[in-house]
Formats: sequence, C-alpha cells, structure tokens
Amino acid sequence: MNKYQVRVLRPSANETEFVRALRLIGRVDLTQAHELAMHLARVQGTVVVAGVDLPVADHIADTLNACGAQAQVQPSSIDSPMLCAPAANVIYEWGALRTVRARKAG
Repeated sequence: MNKYQVRVLRPSANETEFVRALRLIGRVDLTQAHELAMHLARVQGTVVVAGVDLPVADHIADTLNACGAQAQVQPSSIDSPMLCAPAANVIYEWGALRTVRARKAG
C-alpha cells in the first residue's frame, strides 16, 4: 500500500491557530507543539508527518491549510508513521548526579 507525507511549505501567520492545529494532528502537549511551530517557521519545507495513508495525510494537510499554513501531500518512501520531532537532533549524555544533559550535534 502506498504511503504519504505532509510537507509544511509555509507556517501560518496566526501562531495560536497553528500551534492548536499541530497539537491536534500530533497529539502533543502545548510546549512540544510550540517548539514544533518554531522549528517549522525556521526550517520551511519540513516534512511534519510521513508514512501515513492518503486519507490521513489529506486530513492533516487540510487541518494545517485551514489555519493559514501552506501544507502539501506527497508520496513517502517511509512505511511506518512518523512525526517530526526536532528534539531528536540532539545528543543526550549522562551528567553529574545521574542527570541527562542534551547538547546539539556537530
């Protein structure tokens, strides 16, 4: 079965509605949705969801477009569903007193 992805070409000018739409499609909390919105504003053309069926991709794109963003459905080479997580581009390591520290890669 073919899978699809949704690429955000331009975020919405209405940040509140954009964050609300991201919370809805990603089932993430307010902080994560706000961080994702900031990432999508900095890195335009980001794939926000990949590896989903066409009706799901269309629904996500329609939700994002309805809040003023510009989203596009494209074929995906990924077979299992994935959600954009900018925090994944971080190296985690153990710090003092068994705390986890994060540092940027590179």
